[in-house]
Amino acid sequence: MREEVPDPNELDPVSQMELDSIIRQHQMFTQGQNGGSRAVVQYKNLSYLNFNAADLSHADFTGSALLEADLSGGNYAGTSFFACDMR
Repeated sequence: MREEVPDPNELDPVSQMELDSIIRQHQMFTQGQNGGSRAVVQYKNLSYLNFNAADLSHADFTGSALLEADLSGGNYAGTSFFACDMR
């Protein structure tokens, strides 16, 4: 485990297309559908992305950068934003 949160520029970026796919898989997971998987997106750069008011309850974004990301309208109950940069 990292001892400090890395600079956002040092994190691997996630594209909007990749995030949309992660959200679809997580929604399948929360609905109990086959092929779904919990969103675990740790130490990634998600800055400036639109989370499209998604239900990301119980997802894990530990250590990720979400600078100016649009998280409005979403459900984040039980979601881990530990050590995230959310300026």
